[in-house]
Amino acid sequence: MWCYSALAQLARLDDVLIAGSDLSGLLLGRPYVGTRHHEWQATGSADVEAHRDLLVRLVAEMDTRIRNLPPRRDKFTRFHAGFPLIVVVLEEFAGLLRLASTAPVEKGQPKMREQLLALYGRLVSEGHKAGLRLMVVTQRADATVVGGFERGQLGLRISFRLDDPEALVMLHGQSARDHLEEHQLAPPGVALVQAPARPLGRVRGPRLMAPRRTPTTPATGTRSRTARRASTR
Repeated sequence: MWCYSALAQLARLDDVLIAGSDLSGLLLGRPYVGTRHHEWQATGSADVEAHRDLLVRLVAEMDTRIRNLPPRRDKFTRFHAGFPLIVVVLEEFAGLLRLASTAPVEKGQPKMREQLLALYGRLVSEGHKAGLRLMVVTQRADATVVGGFERGQLGLRISFRLDDPEALVMLHGQSARDHLEEHQLAPPGVALVQAPARPLGRVRGPRLMAPRRTPTTPATGTRSRTARRASTR
């Protein structure tokens, strides 16, 4: 529920675009039909190439932005409706990789799995400077998706209750061992959080209430700058 709530708030902001890949089509896809976000999303398991093509498009957008960085600037920090912050959601990317391992490719082309990993690696390592933020959602930490390099780039890491204690250690490092027993019994909404310059700790996620609607502010519309500041503090 945390991901649904966080994305629902972000999707209402006119300077944020929700993009990404979701095999289930529950986190992305159907909730965004009819919105500007939908064309930047690939969902379902029927067409692995659609997920690959979406990542290719995101990498191309990233490259264009990097080429257009102003002199003496190393990243973009200001965003607006015409140049939004892009939140790239990768829901169960490990599952997509397993599906891609059997996908056919043209002769002479890299295997689909390797193409996906290469695109993912570029987004992880270069996306921040171009105004892309990755949200990697997985049921269990997988070394292919959140290995040492990826952990170094994905600074904010949040883990809700897991049955496998070693998955927590893989994601958060040896400091997670101090929380293993307690976290295996954690109620819904309680998570381990780790961020740059912040030690690993347990938090309880607040219930994110929907913004109050008005006749001129539909559920999929945009919000004023004042409302945006209030919702992102």
